[in-house]
Amino acid sequence: MNRSTASIVFYVSAHGLGHWAQVAPVMARLMRGHPNLRLILRSKLPAHEVRDRLPGPIEQRAGTVDIGVVQRDAISEDMQATLAALKAFHDTWEQRVHNEAAWLSRMQARLVISNISPLGLAAAQRAGIPNLALASLNWHEIYASFLSPADPIMEQIRLAYAQCDLLLKLPLSMPMSVFPRHQAIGLIGRSPARPLDETRKRLGLVGTERHLALVMFGGSKAPPFAMSSLAAIGNWAFIMPSDGPASRDKPDNVHFIDTRRIPLPDLMALADVVVCKPGYGTLAEAWLTRTPVCYVPRPGFPEYPFLREWLQRHAPSQEMPLEAFRLGNWSEHLERAKTNPRKYPPIETDGACEAEKMILRLVSV
Repeated sequence: MNRSTASIVFYVSAHGLGHWAQVAPVMARLMRGHPNLRLILRSKLPAHEVRDRLPGPIEQRAGTVDIGVVQRDAISEDMQATLAALKAFHDTWEQRVHNEAAWLSRMQARLVISNISPLGLAAAQRAGIPNLALASLNWHEIYASFLSPADPIMEQIRLAYAQCDLLLKLPLSMPMSVFPRHQAIGLIGRSPARPLDETRKRLGLVGTERHLALVMFGGSKAPPFAMSSLAAIGNWAFIMPSDGPASRDKPDNVHFIDTRRIPLPDLMALADVVVCKPGYGTLAEAWLTRTPVCYVPRPGFPEYPFLREWLQRHAPSQEMPLEAFRLGNWSEHLERAKTNPRKYPPIETDGACEAEKMILRLVSV
């Protein structure tokens, strides 16, 4: 195969949009700067989510590349369903790796990049293809909270990660100690595309004296809360993605926004506070736009303590107790987040640019 038409296969977990938020900017840079590369996305991410973050069409080969964690909603996990899905997936692990390695060979893949599918890495290793991980969390550390290290599932995942050529480790990361070779890179995320005044006009908010809160929970269903109670917080307006909770009790100060019309980074830049669960995609965009964060605890997820520690040390932020969130008693916590004196640290480097340079070096383009 000609070097200029090298195939690069990206394995991206569909567990949540934070995984895609880390990979999409890298793919976008490659698409714009090196159109002769053949980029293949191996993931069961929804096609519209893929399209929304790329400058053009991409070759997507849909399929389950990992299990992740089965979510009841954005902050609660279904561990029984997760265990059942993991067992079904890993019971046929050897056959899956064999089939995937054969498929990579047919695709003439020159490089595999995984976020953070052990299957993609194991298949690349089986096929003798260079492989990178690009991530801020990994399933070995996540599953260690409920699986024994001796469990065959853990060993399969451990080997895939331990034999990875290199992990490109993002900020906001878990320890990631299962990867013996790693390189820290800068933040990857989306910045606003429009000036603030233009976004404000598009929202019809010109002249309003209310503070503005963006309420978002990534790719998972928002946990239930008493939306009608937000009417009592009269000095705040709330904007939510249009696929948010049912709007039959929507107060006048709550607005549903089609994020295909106004992307989330533009809304984030305009907001005084973002109300969210702590997750990479949201926190990266909040960091880039310097938006204070009012976050709901996610105590059952092993990534949460690391993100919470970072927020409490480095970000203007406030934790909102789950009961206060569910009842809509947000006012005090919004004010504390908005007035928190902490400042985000400077963003020294562009992680997408660093990842792009590493990828191009490995495929010799």
